[in-house]
Amino acid sequence: MGFIDTIKAQARANKKKIVLPEVTDLRMIEAAVKILSEGFADIVLVGQKDEILTQAKGLSQAHLPLIEALNNATFLNAKDSALLDDLTALLVKLRAHKGMDSTQARELLVNDNLYFGAALVKSGRADGMVAGA
Repeated sequence: MGFIDTIKAQARANKKKIVLPEVTDLRMIEAAVKILSEGFADIVLVGQKDEILTQAKGLSQAHLPLIEALNNATFLNAKDSALLDDLTALLVKLRAHKGMDSTQARELLVNDNLYFGAALVKSGRADGMVAGA
């Protein structure tokens, strides 16, 4: 077993929940497909499920058979998430000393997937986030 295979086996044995907030980048969807098809992490995609699945159709032909793996992802749309109130309160608590109020916090969470993803991690609802595409 090679080095990468060993790491993947360890990841499967200790599965983590990873947030991918930049779903407008096709590379992130491709990464989600690969990770889910190999089963070494649980994936949370931040955005509208229908839009993400439509965009996934733009993947290369090599990935098309694996797109079904996206059905195993968790899709969270910040705009209508049941978690929005809790995450808003968390962001206000963390940033109140900088003047953050609930209106500002909610606006950031709804309009910026990076804030929403980071709040998911900070609240313990996810183990990590990969961004910077």
